[in-house]
Amino acid sequence: MSPSLDKLLNDFALRSLRETADKDYVHARLAYRYRLIPQFFWSSLHSLEKYTKCVLLLNRIDATKVKHEVSLGLAKLNESGRFSIDLSTQAAEFVAKLEGGARFRYYESSYYSEEDDLPQLDRTVWELRRYCQPLDYDSEVEGHRVNQLSANLKRIRDAMDSQHKGSCITGGWLESIMDNRTHTAR
Repeated sequence: MSPSLDKLLNDFALRSLRETADKDYVHARLAYRYRLIPQFFWSSLHSLEKYTKCVLLLNRIDATKVKHEVSLGLAKLNESGRFSIDLSTQAAEFVAKLEGGARFRYYESSYYSEEDDLPQLDRTVWELRRYCQPLDYDSEVEGHRVNQLSANLKRIRDAMDSQHKGSCITGGWLESIMDNRTHTAR
């Protein structure tokens, strides 16, 4: 693939998937605050699904059959052999809860929220969203082309191991909200 097409696809993934997922995440948090539980669950699932699709597109892994299935998207990534995203047990359980409830989105069963749903969403977003950036690219280092995937994955894992709060992403829509203390979506 040509470098210009790579750049266009990456830009599309970041604007159309990561930025939209960021807005779905903010929407989910607002829905939770106002006790709109079905909307909280649905926006949570949408945000996680778009983050997953963003990671897949940035790594050129076919996700055309992945609908609202975060776990299927993560399985495709893990099966690709490029790298894997191992969510914490709590995050994986939250994804399973969202995916299990999605089939009942038309009130075939009752919705209920647990006290830790919002912190679980936050944890899951921060664990997954860190990978929503170009990671596998070559740089020129001392006259040699060096692939940066391993270094970028190490940077993300080190931040997770140190329980660093934040995204490991620079210049994202969500980062601009977090940097602006007066933004209404903060």
